[in-house]
Amino acid sequence: MRIEQLRCIADIAETGSLTATAQRQFITQQAVSKMVKQLEKELDATLLIRTRTGVAFTEIGKELVAFAQNVLVEEAEFQKHISQIKHVKQKQEHNDMYIASTSSISNLLLPIIIANPKMQENNVTVHINQSISYEDVVEQVYTKKSDLGLITINEKELSRLIAPYQKDIEVAVIMKDKLIALMDKRYYTGDELKISDEEFDNYKIRTMYNIHPIEMFQQSVAESNIICSGDADFHRNMMEKAGAITLMSVTSHHLHFNNKRYVPSMLGTHLNEHALLHVAVYRKSAAKYMENLLNLLRREMVFEGMKTK
Repeated sequence: MRIEQLRCIADIAETGSLTATAQRQFITQQAVSKMVKQLEKELDATLLIRTRTGVAFTEIGKELVAFAQNVLVEEAEFQKHISQIKHVKQKQEHNDMYIASTSSISNLLLPIIIANPKMQENNVTVHINQSISYEDVVEQVYTKKSDLGLITINEKELSRLIAPYQKDIEVAVIMKDKLIALMDKRYYTGDELKISDEEFDNYKIRTMYNIHPIEMFQQSVAESNIICSGDADFHRNMMEKAGAITLMSVTSHHLHFNNKRYVPSMLGTHLNEHALLHVAVYRKSAAKYMENLLNLLRREMVFEGMKTK
């Protein structure tokens, strides 16, 4: 005796017709008749009597109908219970969120993510894996070790970075940012708050805070003329004690260097072409899940001098 047979018997009791049951169950009338005959053979009893208006159940048939209806109610309750277990399990699986990030953008965005009321409401625990390598961040997302990757990068470098993963990885620009030069005001000698390409090249000590070396600087980095670091204290010391000039994003200046000791300067035409992007990377299969979070980040990440995409 199978659940399909019991479902068929219970349906016949409702419709009073083998034809109507066949239509409701999306099977042929012959299949319905075959199920009834199999049950009659198994029980060694007649279950149905055909009449001019349809079919009627024998006494044993009525007993079977009552039994089938009880079984189907219990089966429905069991299916509901299983669905609830699956829902709880899925919710538990999503209670942990793993984020891979470079330090620049993690300092900007992670507090917003963690403080999000939805995260707290659903008891989401955010796990952070900071990395100095953009390649490592994207690889973690690709291999499902992290749900979300956060990086700050220039547009050309981003295209190169994502190219091998385009079939599986989605990229969302959270915010466009500008590049500025910063120095200790004691060493500032310019007449206007703007550093030309030539002036920048003439500085003996140049550092880059939380910026991946862009193409025009690759040779200088190799020759140790430019020092790249994600340590804000290191750059403060270099500017204050060694007179270094430091490239950084407007957002980094806003959050970590915005005081009267430092002079922010706009860059010359060539340097200013290298705008920065604060970017989220995630698996395409998780696009719907990430949509609300990304919209939240875009709303929150608005500072003077920048624009969202």
